Amino acid sequence: MYQLKNHPLFSNQSQASIYQEREKHQNQLPPFIGGFCGFLSYDYGVFERFNMPPPTKTYTDLPHIYGGLYDVVLYANHQTKVAGITALAMHPIETPNQRVKSIFQMARKKHDCANTDIVPLKFDDNDAQPYMQQVQQTIDYIEQGDIFQANITRPIQKKRPENFNSLQHYLKLRTINNAPFGVYMHDTAFQILSASPERFLKINNRHIIVEPIKGTIQSHADKVIDQERQDTLQNCPKNRAENIMIVDLLRNDITPHCQTGSIKVMQLCNLQSFKGLHHLISTITATMMPNAHIIDILKTALPAGSITGAPKKRVCEIIYELEKAQRGAYCGNIGYVGFDGQCDMNILIRTLQIDQKNITFNSGCGITAQSDPTLEWQETQTKIAKIIQSFSD
Repeated sequence: MYQLKNHPLFSNQSQASIYQEREKHQNQLPPFIGGFCGFLSYDYGVFERFNMPPPTKTYTDLPHIYGGLYDVVLYANHQTKVAGITALAMHPIETPNQRVKSIFQMARKKHDCANTDIVPLKFDDNDAQPYMQQVQQTIDYIEQGDIFQANITRPIQKKRPENFNSLQHYLKLRTINNAPFGVYMHDTAFQILSASPERFLKINNRHIIVEPIKGTIQSHADKVIDQERQDTLQNCPKNRAENIMIVDLLRNDITPHCQTGSIKVMQLCNLQSFKGLHHLISTITATMMPNAHIIDILKTALPAGSITGAPKKRVCEIIYELEKAQRGAYCGNIGYVGFDGQCDMNILIRTLQIDQKNITFNSGCGITAQSDPTLEWQETQTKIAKIIQSFSD
């Protein structure tokens, strides 16, 4: 990934040239008009940042990094009902107009998108003791002064049925758990189905936005009870402490590559609601230094602080010690780094990892000195309720 920084099309000079073209057609172009698009696993982020080898145990066969360089983009805006194609002058033989024509011809071909029945699966997820023990061990580390907080997760896995259709399942998941940073990624060997509510990093014209989530409570159909739960979340010292600590961590992560005085916390512990859940979300903004590169930001910010804890290096060591396995794509990132200097990446929470053998998903919580192991276990169940519901008839 770091080698992308040295690719001529990712140079600051090239980005400036392409950005000038974007400015001419700003209202007609999608956010991504070409560049790198793919995913980075959590374990890749840990290794890239701290040179820390991941555990040998894995739950999936997914690679640590996957993606490609794209010069043609098909896009659709579901709000404006506008769709289109962009093409850059990169192909060694075809002009942009020829590339667009080729894509139109491909798009006109008939594709088999026939619906298939959703395969019901039952997940036995009743053994709370192992996770609660991990939570208590984390609290012990906090009380000993090793760390301030840690995000501890647990995996749930089931053998993949032979007739399982990943795309069809994602379409169902999206209807019951729509999310602003949801994504479907398909490869012949694996698929990622994400209903993520969390943005990791956005860069637009060297302006940075980071939006960590810390603090979760289940919503309720009764408006009075639901309002009480929202008030409880917003006034909970434990959840606010989680959020504020991660805000401070992320500010430190991006500081080396940002202009002095530009880092600002625009929103702190702001309540946002999604299907089934309420979250506390903070918004941090900053401006990159003139000579900084997007890859520089990623190098110092990965893995995302909201799914590690603080201080980050020691927490990453403890996570591997307690979880004893790689997380894979879960808690990693899907997104793009554009040739024009644009970037947007999510954090892969509420995410299914599907390979040829298994269906795997995880759930986790931020653990602080005020954590109660039983309540943290219950929160992990709340967070994956919609995913489990997607496997019902």
